[in-house]
Amino acid sequence: MSNEELYVKTLNKFVNTYKSKYKDDLLNLLALEDKTKAIDYLHTLKGLVGNIAAKELFKLIKNFHDDLKNGKDYVHYIDKYIKLFEELFDQIKKYTANKKEIVVKNNLDISEKEVLDEILKYSKIQSTKAIKFFNEVKGNFIDNKLFKELDKALSEYDFQKCISLIEEKTCRLNT
Repeated sequence: MSNEELYVKTLNKFVNTYKSKYKDDLLNLLALEDKTKAIDYLHTLKGLVGNIAAKELFKLIKNFHDDLKNGKDYVHYIDKYIKLFEELFDQIKKYTANKKEIVVKNNLDISEKEVLDEILKYSKIQSTKAIKFFNEVKGNFIDNKLFKELDKALSEYDFQKCISLIEEKTCRLNT
């Protein structure tokens, strides 16, 4: 895997992990006045956005973190925090859309049906090849609900669940 492929994979994982919760998690901690957990959460985010080179957001989170930790006023950071995260997610979406051809390499330029057929084949024999293959291609189907469910099932080695999900999808397509 090239550095660029790894970067795209890292960006996609970041979006999948934080897009739905970056705001609520922090705001809930602040509303509960759990400053220790809020500081820890900001510290984690600071490292993550630093790893993906989101410099402006990194600086904001660092200042937010430091002021919260030192008992200073932090409320003025919240709107900018939300705005910069939304901008970052938009930028990542545009960047990764332009880089699809990088992720789709080594004969991985295949359709959703072909991916499902391969996963089904390996899941039926409960082979970890299903997991390996899925991990190689899942970045191409990042916004796909079925692939998120398959990801969860495979991470739990629940091959039967994978089979059920794929067969259910196949039945819907054939009706």
